[in-house]
Amino acid sequence: VSEVRWLLVHYWVLVFMRTCRSTLKVLQSSRSTTSCYSFCRTWRFGWKRASSHWEGWAWFQTRHTHTHAIFSQLPHLRRLYSEMQQLLSFDLMTHLPTELSESILSYLNAPSLSTCALCSRKWRQMTNSNTLWYNLCVQKDYVRFVDLVSSDPNGSSGSSQVQRSHRLTSPPANKQHLSPGPSPPPPCKWKRVYLQSHALEVHWRRGRYSVAPLLRAHRLPVTSISYEDDLLVSASRDNTVRVWNMNSLASLHVLEGHTDAVNDVVMKDGLIVTGCADGVVRVFDSRSGQCLHALHGHTGSVEHVVCNGRSIVSTGTDCYVRVWDVHLGRPLFSLAGH
Repeated sequence: VSEVRWLLVHYWVLVFMRTCRSTLKVLQSSRSTTSCYSFCRTWRFGWKRASSHWEGWAWFQTRHTHTHAIFSQLPHLRRLYSEMQQLLSFDLMTHLPTELSESILSYLNAPSLSTCALCSRKWRQMTNSNTLWYNLCVQKDYVRFVDLVSSDPNGSSGSSQVQRSHRLTSPPANKQHLSPGPSPPPPCKWKRVYLQSHALEVHWRRGRYSVAPLLRAHRLPVTSISYEDDLLVSASRDNTVRVWNMNSLASLHVLEGHTDAVNDVVMKDGLIVTGCADGVVRVFDSRSGQCLHALHGHTGSVEHVVCNGRSIVSTGTDCYVRVWDVHLGRPLFSLAGH
């Protein structure tokens, strides 16, 4: 566009100069001294303005020459591009070993890793790695939220909690003309942990939460709480453990039988495990509230208990760590030396 503009300007300058020259000849032939003198001054001023654009005209000619030379090489450039197109579209990451590609992607943060997953199905598969997302969870201290994620990979993933509202910039596509492709694989476990934990952190930081009514039933301070699905269990120094329904906020069961303060409680796979100051580890059914096992072994107060659904680990003031079979209700072994 700039080159065409320069061409039009200099064209009218040349027309002006030719008109001035022809007019000057007419005036000289008529021998009108006064008119000739005044027009000469006008013509001299126009000549100075026209000569000031002469350098631009020379630049335009040089630019036009270079442009013409470039366009004359277009067939060669097209042929070179067609030969190099396959090399330019070569995806190096998909041809690298899995360990090497994961090592390269490990330098990316979570937003960049999510952007890479949008490139293609192969890139989505590469970025959907437990190794990559576990390292990101460790950096953000999201490993402690692993219990928030369902064990079913096809269940509700964290992406449903991080939905973002946006406007459509084009009319919705007609789905009748779209061929159904294969559904993408579900996010890996640690990616779902990261997404749900990040959503929880964002909602907490921005105040997107509501405070439930207070649950008042214990007579003494609460020492420990645990939850699973829609149930919450609380332990107290009043020798009781209570099970609450988080939807109705009602107390379902009162787990009695403890002869001293309950120091710790954990709920896992429908089982409630309590550690009591009387030295007994008790196992209850979370739905019925029935006591399934009373595990005796500690000679001091039980301070902490951990359950993974198959076995129980308990620690006590007797300097022992004891491991129990949760289904058989018998001790497996004891860890001494503390």
